[in-house]
Amino acid sequence: MVPAAFKAQAGKTNLTLDGQEYSAALPLSGTWQGLPVRSLLVTGRIESEQGFYLVLDAGPAQVLEAANRAGFAIPESGSEYRDDDVLGVSVGVAPYEGGGALYCLPG
Repeated sequence: MVPAAFKAQAGKTNLTLDGQEYSAALPLSGTWQGLPVRSLLVTGRIESEQGFYLVLDAGPAQVLEAANRAGFAIPESGSEYRDDDVLGVSVGVAPYEGGGALYCLPG
């Protein structure tokens, strides 16, 4: 459910199922760290971990700069595996449908 304060910036959620795997895409408008936002994509396995992609209308280099401005501390290589002894995640930026995305994925 989208909080009332953000309803005008959110489109209709699209849910896709493929066996035990799913993705839910929420189209968004607005900006994050000065970059235009396209959508939030949540992916995962049913009854398991999930990850996300924040999809932006900007190239990966711009997304990396914005993410680090926000405190993500992603190295220049564009990604990093972070392990806290319970669950490791990959955090980074990548090209995505003509733009760029900030992602955080388990494993």
